[in-house]
Amino acid sequence: MTLILAIIPVLLLIILMAFFKMPGDKSSIISLIVTTLIAIFGFAFSVDNLFYSFLYGALKAVSPILIIILMAIFSYNVLLKTKKMEIIKQQFASISTDKSIQVLLLTWGFGGLLEAMAGFGTAVAIPAAILISLGFKPIFSATVSLIASHSFRSDRNSGIGTSQRNEFGCIAS
Repeated sequence: MTLILAIIPVLLLIILMAFFKMPGDKSSIISLIVTTLIAIFGFAFSVDNLFYSFLYGALKAVSPILIIILMAIFSYNVLLKTKKMEIIKQQFASISTDKSIQVLLLTWGFGGLLEAMAGFGTAVAIPAAILISLGFKPIFSATVSLIASHSFRSDRNSGIGTSQRNEFGCIAS
């Protein structure tokens, strides 16, 4: 029963966005309300614990995840504004006329560099945008960027030092 209650908010979010085509902000607020009700009535959470859990989650979303994503978007926009993105596109297009080589260089090579520098999805977003600007279809660009971003790392967020406790209680990052 616990598993079913815990999965309801996630499924609700997917259903609202995928099947009802509801915008992300509205569907996430509805899912937050449902999650709150499930926490209070299904798991007997106190309102204090619920508030502090929400606050903790919000702060963890802002720092470092949101800040890094905003800086990646900012960097991308600076490249667009200064016309340096055109130089990058020309360089990737001039390396080879073979489209598969361009895809590999952008998604695996350049994406790997971005993942090492920033993490948190920048290795998917920026190469996919460049692929789209080179004439590739959006679904294809997103798909190959997602596949490539998982091929060069063994864990998530490798650009950001994450501390983990090993079996001896020592912290390793």
